[in-house]
Amino acid sequence: MWHQVTVPFGRLLGEHLYPALFANPDYQKFLDSAGVHPPYPATAADLTVLQQKALSQNAEMRAHLLGLELEGLRALERAKAKAVELVGPLRLYRLYNSKAPKSEFRFFWFTEQLLRDSLQKAGTRKKDRLEWLRGQLAVAYNWSTCDRIAKLNLKKGDTILGVEATGLPVRKIQIAPKDASVTLPKDYWKNLDDYSAQFPGGARQLFLFLLPDRVEPFC
Repeated sequence: MWHQVTVPFGRLLGEHLYPALFANPDYQKFLDSAGVHPPYPATAADLTVLQQKALSQNAEMRAHLLGLELEGLRALERAKAKAVELVGPLRLYRLYNSKAPKSEFRFFWFTEQLLRDSLQKAGTRKKDRLEWLRGQLAVAYNWSTCDRIAKLNLKKGDTILGVEATGLPVRKIQIAPKDASVTLPKDYWKNLDDYSAQFPGGARQLFLFLLPDRVEPFC
């Protein structure tokens, strides 16, 4: 289950250091648990044998947790998913809810090509582009307002680790058995047929569990 992702992901995480993430608190904790402390070496080759072993073991455990996270989300197509290293210069983007604290720093991102496609398919109106992107990325209305776009700007020499996959179709209002409550739109019952339809998904997405300090508002 997700082994084609978690095995290479764990190998990459355990065999390499990612300087672009050295300022990330979660990555710092990950390194600290392997006995790797500041000032950090530039590469894993500069670690001691014991540190390399601990790093590999911790990476294997983190990769296993990643698999559980991806399975629990039920948002990505598993068959074609893969672990990837993303190398700068590169710009990635994320739909987010401007009213939810830190929403722009969460996991799901998309490519600059999809942003260009939104201009061609939906035109220049921001509202239309956001709605088109929501459909391609399959973000249910009750998951996020998707009223803003954030940008992640990887600089030349930056490398980070992620998972590349395509989004599964979802109902426009997605209600799962575990959901204690879902706030329905005011026009939900009036437009039940539309809200019961699915967003198609299918766009390439990037699940980034660690982000460098390169995130800023885009529009």
